[in-house]
Amino acid sequence: MGEGEVVLVLGAGRVSKPCVAYLSAKTRAQVVVADRDGDNLARIEEACPGVKTIEFDASNGILELLERTKPALVLNLLPANLVSFVAKECVEHGTSMINVSYKTDEISELDPLAREKNLLLLCEMGLDPGIDHMLASQTAREIHQKGGQVIEFSSYCGAIPSPESNNNPFGYKISWSPYGLANATRREARALRNGEVIVYPPGEVFRHPFLTEIEGLGWFEVYPNGNAISYVDLYGIPEVKSIYRGTIRYAGWCETTYKMLKMGLFDDKKILQLGDKSYREFTSLLLGIEPSEDLEEALCERLNLEPYSLAFQKLKWLGLLDEERIPLKVGTPCDVVVDLMARKLRYERGEKDMVVMEHRFTVNFGGEQRTTTITMVDEGTVGEETSIARTTGLPAAIAARLFLEGKIARRGVTLPTCPEIYEPSLRELRELGITFQRRDKPLKI
Repeated sequence: MGEGEVVLVLGAGRVSKPCVAYLSAKTRAQVVVADRDGDNLARIEEACPGVKTIEFDASNGILELLERTKPALVLNLLPANLVSFVAKECVEHGTSMINVSYKTDEISELDPLAREKNLLLLCEMGLDPGIDHMLASQTAREIHQKGGQVIEFSSYCGAIPSPESNNNPFGYKISWSPYGLANATRREARALRNGEVIVYPPGEVFRHPFLTEIEGLGWFEVYPNGNAISYVDLYGIPEVKSIYRGTIRYAGWCETTYKMLKMGLFDDKKILQLGDKSYREFTSLLLGIEPSEDLEEALCERLNLEPYSLAFQKLKWLGLLDEERIPLKVGTPCDVVVDLMARKLRYERGEKDMVVMEHRFTVNFGGEQRTTTITMVDEGTVGEETSIARTTGLPAAIAARLFLEGKIARRGVTLPTCPEIYEPSLRELRELGITFQRRDKPLKI
């Protein structure tokens, strides 16, 4: 594939800039970016001269756009709820696709037809999922090649404010899709502990956090994330006895988020007529608190909180007890809280985010046990790029370049767990300044 071919990037939002800039600089393809938001496209045009932009709402289907642009490859940065139908229409049109979101069952069903059409559908090529898969697969393969057996594996990842920008009561700021954050609160999680399957029902993950230390950074809260058991086969470690995936946050996140769930704030189904209501009236409505009741007392009683508790003080700081009018006339509780969090938990000028990822392996080498720890800490650049944008967008862009240069032979639905993808991708990420520190130590029993 060569000069004159088109790479169609769907989505010009928070994580797109580093991806588009890389494609524009490192490939000979014409980069076309489509988004329904003209302001997003204007930012891309300013940052990446020479890139073509198209205002287009992909939620209504992309076949027309595919026919108009005739791309050699689609790079999908759209929200996760759009990934399946985009993949389906790419296959229908005969176009390969790379995306940064989780592979769905609907995408898996496209594998036979994609292979028949000689198409690549590379999924989970971002940060988490993405870099986590590549590091874990590479390390597990090295361990097996040296004769070791993986006994335990844990993977933690989180996008949080850098220490100097961690300056609000929540200990969190939004650097990716606010709705993605809300949707993540409703996911089930599964882990394996000493051979026993542990299931955390949707929402219950926040009741099972623990504290862990990241060397050089300090202590963080970790809670279960997704189905870790599926990675036993994905990473080729059938011998593993315990496996866990977790999300990293500053301490205190889980208690507050669990109370917000109990309030129904992340409900995206119930439609409310908000009219001219205040946040205080909205909170009363949501919890069924009568006007004659003291809202603060009733809220604490329903959530089993003390008025001096940090969780209550955080809800108060967020604005849920304020007389300020809600800017929405109609919407779900999730719409209301997402809008509020997007305004209150935003990065201000001069602030930067930080991505922390850590893999921990316990390995048996002929009766001797060792630990292997791989840590990635990446900070955003003030006034330029967020870390979440770099670490999500660059892996996908690198894979796109490899595909265009004919260096990915695989076809069908695949993940970045094979050497032909993870070896060059991790090598180039290091060259771009996204580095990984590895520590191997004997296990002290």
